[in-house]
Amino acid sequence: MESFTGIVIAHFMHALSVFALYKLAKEVFTGPSGHKLAYISALLQIIQPGGIFLSAPYAESTTAALSFASLVFFVKSFPLFGQSS
Repeated sequence: MESFTGIVIAHFMHALSVFALYKLAKEVFTGPSGHKLAYISALLQIIQPGGIFLSAPYAESTTAALSFASLVFFVKSFPLFGQSS
């Protein structure tokens, strides 16, 4: 049961990391090609070679999700159009 719980958590955190990476890429790459680049980066995150570790209860996907989420918050902390906060 513990292994199954670890695998479910790993898969859930991998999905969160994909969404966080998509959001991060959309925040960083603005403009007409930003959406396409964000979509491609999210797809590459899904099919990465490290995805094999999703079948085992490792912390790689949790680390990726937390790292991407913290980078999204970091990028959002900067003022828009150079205005100071």
